[in-house]
Amino acid sequence: MSAQHEIRAVHTEKTITVYQAYHPSIGLAAARDGKFPDTWKRDRMTWIKPSFLWMMYRCGWGRKAE
Repeated sequence: MSAQHEIRAVHTEKTITVYQAYHPSIGLAAARDGKFPDTWKRDRMTWIKPSFLWMMYRCGWGRKAE
């Protein structure tokens, strides 16, 4: 039986690193404060991105003016 879903992530015995894209108002506040701001809603989470480069491609990185 083959797996229907796959998570590709950097991992060690103690950690797993996955990538998730957020609107700057959420991501910057979370990085600054070490927690998600009140505007972030758990029920609005999307699926985990397969890789950092895929996330960059999907969000238009390198093709946006800002």
